Amino acid sequence: MRHILSLTLILISFICNAQDYNLTIEVTKITSRSGVIRIGVYNHENQFTEHPIKNIVILKNEMINGTVKKQINLPAGIYAFTLLDDENNNNKMDYNFIIYPKEGYGFSNNAKVKGLNPPSFNDCKILLDKDKKIPIEVIR
Repeated sequence: MRHILSLTLILISFICNAQDYNLTIEVTKITSRSGVIRIGVYNHENQFTEHPIKNIVILKNEMINGTVKKQINLPAGIYAFTLLDDENNNNKMDYNFIIYPKEGYGFSNNAKVKGLNPPSFNDCKILLDKDKKIPIEVIR
């Protein structure tokens, strides 16, 4: 019983010491006031671009010179971010007849698309070990 109590206290101490950090995401090169900016947050390469651990919606009503900012709190860790400038607010990327995006998009580290494939998790990952600000440019 004493060991269980000790283990429980150690686990509670560990959980209480887990640090959350402020991350400011600065989205630049927005060309339209229509719709919203959608950010997907990922913490594992096997889920990247498909299963975000968190979805963030940024309203454009505070946009200044094509830029909006959003502050979020996340535990320390490695993350990658995707961006969709969802101009028609339908919660998905729209494509033209040759399968080219009709809406803006972007990735953390401003990683570039490779052919028809998104960049890798490793191309986009950032280490969140302190309060940070990251820029993401909208690609058109």
